[in-house]
Amino acid sequence: MLFVVAVIALIVLVRPIWRLWVNFLVLFAPTQIWWLGIAPSNDREWLVDVAKLPAVTFDGDLVTLANVRNFHYRGENDFDKIWDTRTYDLSEVRGVDLYRMKTPVPIARIARRLFKGHEPAHEQTALVQRAAP
Repeated sequence: MLFVVAVIALIVLVRPIWRLWVNFLVLFAPTQIWWLGIAPSNDREWLVDVAKLPAVTFDGDLVTLANVRNFHYRGENDFDKIWDTRTYDLSEVRGVDLYRMKTPVPIARIARRLFKGHEPAHEQTALVQRAAP
């Protein structure tokens, strides 16, 4: 918040424009260095619904996903925690659909259609976040 106030003050008070950019970089550089210096860690206290990392193992055409979230929600904070392990046979995948969802953060939805014979056995979807183009 302090950074935003400082930038607005620079825009209003500093003339000529080259001084504005010099002062902006003087404020921005330490902030960027601090931000990039934060070490990523999974050893933090996470929310319950994102507390476990998924794990993948491959065995030929079989792919096993561990820690797949399959919660049953009754309300925003009222849910049953169920972590599944699922196995998929890649030789049964008959198609992959990619959808782009219009949300504040662009999300691509990947749907894998799994078929046995001619009838769909079930459909699984996965969300993949990516940066805006």
